[in-house]
Amino acid sequence: MAARNTKNLRMIHTLLAHPNGSLTKYKIAKLSECTPSWALIYLKQLEEQKLIHGTTVLDANKLVDLYLTLEKKFHYVTFEVKDPATFLKSVKLPYALTTYSADHLLFGHLYIQRYDCYINPDDKDSWRDKIVEAGGLLGGNNLRLIPLPIISTQEKYDLVCVDNARLLIDLKREKGVCLDAYQMLLRRWNHE
Repeated sequence: MAARNTKNLRMIHTLLAHPNGSLTKYKIAKLSECTPSWALIYLKQLEEQKLIHGTTVLDANKLVDLYLTLEKKFHYVTFEVKDPATFLKSVKLPYALTTYSADHLLFGHLYIQRYDCYINPDDKDSWRDKIVEAGGLLGGNNLRLIPLPIISTQEKYDLVCVDNARLLIDLKREKGVCLDAYQMLLRRWNHE
């Protein structure tokens, strides 16, 4: 069942990344790395729930809620690093910023309280070593590393951020002030 949920999560992400119905069902299956038959079954379920019509997203908010109910709780590690932005620019490992820092860089709704980063799970030890080399401390609260695969990214000011679809999901999960930024992004998204 976990593999199916992973496929469903990837399909929801793909739909949120391309909400205007520009992708065929076959293309959604391909981008979501699942079989066309599985995509057709799941897309039909989403259509029956009135979340999509064809491949056009009708209710992004409910689609994000569905994503959050399907996604497993993930673990993260926090560090304290002097000047996280400079550190991230200098490190030669893949990452993708999300929540506060990504929203601040891409849209400017939030102040940066913490740098949350997706990192490749296989790179956890390398990240820890780089942070220690830079004089960072385990257990701080200005850099949060989330060891989950990085799907789709965009770059701003020499920093790598998650795509807008993932940012929507992460802002809603974070709650608090991030919900205000989520609502503003959702309004912008609905007008595009």
